Amino acid sequence: MRPISRGISRLPLLVLLGLVACDSGNDPSGPVDVPVVSLEASPAADTLSAGDTLRVTALARDAGGNVLVRPVSWNSLAPSIATVDTTGLVTALAPGDALIVATAEGIADSVRLHVSAPAPACDSDPGNGATIVAGPSAPNPSQGDNDTVFRGFLVDPLDPMILYLGTERNGILRSADGGATWTRLRQGLRWNDVGYPEIWSLAINPADRTKLFAATTDSPGPLTGPYPSANAGLYSSDNSGAAWTRRNCGLTNAKASFVLYVPGAVPGGQTLVASVQAGAPSFSNPPAAYYTGGLFRSTDGGSAWTRAAAPAAADSMEYWQILARGSKLFTFAFRDADLSKNVGFLQSLDGGASWTTFAPSVRTKRYYTWAASASGDTLLAAERDGFTIDRSTNGGATWTALPMDGMQGVVSLVALSPANSRHVLYASGADKLLRSTDGMVNFTVVLSTLDIIQGIVFAPSAPDTYSRGRATGAWAVH
Repeated sequence: MRPISRGISRLPLLVLLGLVACDSGNDPSGPVDVPVVSLEASPAADTLSAGDTLRVTALARDAGGNVLVRPVSWNSLAPSIATVDTTGLVTALAPGDALIVATAEGIADSVRLHVSAPAPACDSDPGNGATIVAGPSAPNPSQGDNDTVFRGFLVDPLDPMILYLGTERNGILRSADGGATWTRLRQGLRWNDVGYPEIWSLAINPADRTKLFAATTDSPGPLTGPYPSANAGLYSSDNSGAAWTRRNCGLTNAKASFVLYVPGAVPGGQTLVASVQAGAPSFSNPPAAYYTGGLFRSTDGGSAWTRAAAPAAADSMEYWQILARGSKLFTFAFRDADLSKNVGFLQSLDGGASWTTFAPSVRTKRYYTWAASASGDTLLAAERDGFTIDRSTNGGATWTALPMDGMQGVVSLVALSPANSRHVLYASGADKLLRSTDGMVNFTVVLSTLDIIQGIVFAPSAPDTYSRGRATGAWAVH
């Protein structure tokens, strides 16, 4: 018996009267003067998807607990949700709750059913196909952010001149000349009247650089239907971003926050990990009051996703990034509304299949940005609106708040070179980029802008070169 989903409303039990035969003694079909005293329907409760079927049964007993063989009648109190035939075969028809009632000799019991929408077929949604709609950048900037906010930022692993940017409502941009010129990539991305979903993360397959993934987000909510969330989730491209296809099979809701190809897990770059934010929908009339999230994994190039093994509370957390360092994966799980419920730092040693906690002393922090060295021994992290950077040099066992010397304001981003743990970059005061090459003893302002700094990425093929995304483009700094 599968347990009924949490949060299903319980319908009142309706007892239906009827006439049946009864029995006694060793012969379960014995004399009719032995009445049915109890009836137990099974399963007591279950959850089905529309289109599923389920065989329900009922067991009659006399006053002594002996099993009686008696005719049982079946009835659905919500036939538009689920039907049942005379043999007890239930067919789920549409989302909702239904009570399936069994009766024998005036004694009744019921099966409580919750029917959910059918799971979308893998890769069946073509998005908008070849229809490409202008985002809020034109013709009506008042509809959105007009390219004032970038989220995802990606540098090609072999060519640091190839850059990708994810915008907040205008789709994805690509540059092949280090940011001098940009091309919009929108084909296949779904959209609504406020533009495209926010592009929070971009990933590239190191084994085939024409293959990309994008984690896009809106409110937590359904992956399908007439809801703002239904445009978001995970998308893939097999042609360097020229066209995109949604890849949401197996996810619990559409607020995807990060996606990453797992290095070296499966030849051909077929293993990916992704995070999905949990939470309540921000739009009116949602189908549910809360949607779970969590950490997910795919071993078939993103066609299907399964939830990774992780602490129970991980499906109710928020995630901002996932890092790969050698054979280790890292993430930080927090609940912004109640930090005491944080899961905290998580690591995976098996390519994202399972995750365990570490660094318990900083579990309740609000880490919006953090970084790790190539070995994973050095960790840097900064809280939202904080003025310090916390550092661990022993894999998270102990932490130290770094001195304020050289700080220029609130720390908004921090990055650590994968080739040299003494090479650190951080964005401060929203518009300054600072660098340290001596393990954060001294800092130098290397860039000042009039825009909010949204991302810092060390170029994988040239670790001493880093690119910094801003509101109107990106810079490469040596």
